[in-house]
Amino acid sequence: MELRVSRVALAFLVMGLTLFSSGCYFSKDSRKQRAFDSGQKFLAENRVKEAQIQFQRAAKLDPKFAMAQYMLGSTSTTLREYPKAFQALTAAVKLRPMYFNSNRDLAYLLLQSRKYKEAREYALAALKIKPGDSQAEEYLADSYAGVGDLETAAKGLEDLLEHDPGAVSAAMTLAMIKLQTKDPGGAQTVLENLAKDKP
Repeated sequence: MELRVSRVALAFLVMGLTLFSSGCYFSKDSRKQRAFDSGQKFLAENRVKEAQIQFQRAAKLDPKFAMAQYMLGSTSTTLREYPKAFQALTAAVKLRPMYFNSNRDLAYLLLQSRKYKEAREYALAALKIKPGDSQAEEYLADSYAGVGDLETAAKGLEDLLEHDPGAVSAAMTLAMIKLQTKDPGGAQTVLENLAKDKP
């Protein structure tokens, strides 16, 4: 029995030494991937703060890890840690300019910061990647409304509601624009159409 236990112990020792000497378990790449996977697991459990910490760890281990930067930005936005979110999403867009979510989320973040012209740039980039996306179209319209171009904003929201009549936020924004431009009848029509679509 002792001989069998010592052989098992020896096998584990050899395996551990092999892993240690190869460095695969402790390499930067494996540590960043474990941190990222851990972040995904926490996120699936709706533990956003813990997920953010893991994504930050992965991004710190490899600043060029675009998905870690994006997930750090996304979780930071959820936690309303906007400076951290902005930094991470900006890095994600630089690393993968054609990634739709990074562009869309950065547009949203810039709208929250009232940086309307910059938000427009990223909303347009998102729409170039994924034409017709309702959220990106709404952010684009919001970017025009933010600088006082209500006519362009209203046109964009009307186009959006033609192909996505159930877009509640877009309909509410359009109704407010109609009221601002002294068109209460138009606002009422928008809200009636929304009510038809959302019984």
